[in-house]
Amino acid sequence: MNPANERINQTHESMRPAEVAALNLEQFANTRARVIRLADSSQHAAWVPPGLSGMLQLAMTPIMDLEKGERFSVQLTNARQTVGLSVAWIGQHGNRYAFRILESDPPAEPTEQMRRRETDVTAVISGGGTEASVTVLDVAPGGIGIQAPFKLMLDTTMRISVRCPIGLVHFDAKVAYSREDPQLGAYRIGFQITRIAPNDQRLWDQYMVKAG
Repeated sequence: MNPANERINQTHESMRPAEVAALNLEQFANTRARVIRLADSSQHAAWVPPGLSGMLQLAMTPIMDLEKGERFSVQLTNARQTVGLSVAWIGQHGNRYAFRILESDPPAEPTEQMRRRETDVTAVISGGGTEASVTVLDVAPGGIGIQAPFKLMLDTTMRISVRCPIGLVHFDAKVAYSREDPQLGAYRIGFQITRIAPNDQRLWDQYMVKAG
C-alpha cells in the first residue's frame, strides 16, 4: 500500500462507509475527477490515484481553510460510466485528500450551473429554538443558499419557508455548509432539501422553471 494511503486509512479507519465497496472505486483509478466545493461553488481538477482502500481519495492542488466535514460534489468518469458523489472532507496527507461518501448518483447538491442567484426572494428558517428572517442568496432544485448573522452546525435540520414570486414554499432542509464571509459580514449557509410536501414540490419545480 502507498504510505500516504496507509496514513490516511489508519487515521480514519472508523469512518469508512459501506457504500464505498458497492461503488467499486478502483474502477476509476488513474482517471480525472471534477470537484466542486459547495461553500463557494469553486471548481477543482483532481486525479484518482490507484490503490483506493475503503474511502475516496483524490490528488488535488491545495485548497485553503478547509473545515472537517466540509461538503463537496465529485464527478468521477471512466470509459463506461459517470458517477456523482456527495462527500465530506475528513483529512489529507500532502496533496492527497480523503473524503467520506455521503450519497451517490446523483450528488446531493446542485453544481454551480444549476444555481440561480436570487434577489427577490425572502425566507424564514426555524428549528432548535431559533427563528429568523434571512436573505436568500441563491436557489437550486435541491437546495437554497442564505445569508445569516449566525453560524449553523453541519447536518442541522431546519424548517424553511421561502416567499418567492409564485407563492410560499415550505420544506425541511439540512445544513450542507456554513462559512463566514468577511465581505458580507455574515455567514453563507447552504441547505439541502430533505423533505417537501407534494404541493410545495410542485410550486418549487414551477419556480425553478421560471427562475431558469
